[in-house]
Amino acid sequence: MMTMTVDARKKPYAVALVIQVIFASTLVVSKAAFDQGLSTLVYIFYRQAAASLLLLPLAMALERRNAPAMSRRLLLKMFLYALVG
Repeated sequence: MMTMTVDARKKPYAVALVIQVIFASTLVVSKAAFDQGLSTLVYIFYRQAAASLLLLPLAMALERRNAPAMSRRLLLKMFLYALVG
């Protein structure tokens, strides 16, 4: 039987609490933005742009060695898939 320390048992609860706080703060910010008259589409664009800017350095640092080389054919396929939706 594997024994866990008290800190290891509390870690999932701490992570869940942090996620809930982030989610609640996102709702509060979006409510305030919509009350000020911000368009829903503009808010979605800003949210996606901010997420991309925050996650891009993390993805580049962690996955740089594991990613396959990008060929022109692959880039063209990705562009066409993104264009079509």
